[in-house]
Amino acid sequence: MTNSENMEEKLENSLEQIIYILQEFEGHLQYSRLIKRLLSKRIAQFYSIDTLLDKLKMLGYIEDYSQSVKLTLLGLEFKGFGEVKYKKYFWEKTENLNLENLQLQNENLKTQNANQSEIDNLTIENLRLQNKQLKRYIIYSIIGFAVGAILTNVSTIITFLKASINH
Repeated sequence: MTNSENMEEKLENSLEQIIYILQEFEGHLQYSRLIKRLLSKRIAQFYSIDTLLDKLKMLGYIEDYSQSVKLTLLGLEFKGFGEVKYKKYFWEKTENLNLENLQLQNENLKTQNANQSEIDNLTIENLRLQNKQLKRYIIYSIIGFAVGAILTNVSTIITFLKASINH
């Protein structure tokens, strides 16, 4: 454990002790009585009491402490910095998962757009080929009809041609 981590732990421990004392007195205690309690429990060994109270006020755990010290709702519900760290970790983890989820949705949307573009291109090609096949079908049908008509009437056509040539 580094020196800064050790000091942070001592600070958190001191802050927790102040909150626990205030919770024992239903969240409200005169400033002078709190000072006496803190000194008797040797809580303010590493930090001044006013520094600790300023930190608690800044964090939103207590209200103004000029005459008396009163816990806020956040202070009354406080269970320990371990829980605060867990909530912070849980919140960060949730945010990271939400960010990852958004990134995956974005990638999925890009893939869908790419796939849709490919589908559109294939549909265009398919329609072009169908049109080409339909044109050939019409041409072959006309040729087949003409050849069929000619073959069916070959003898009549030959007779007509002979008669035309002899005249």
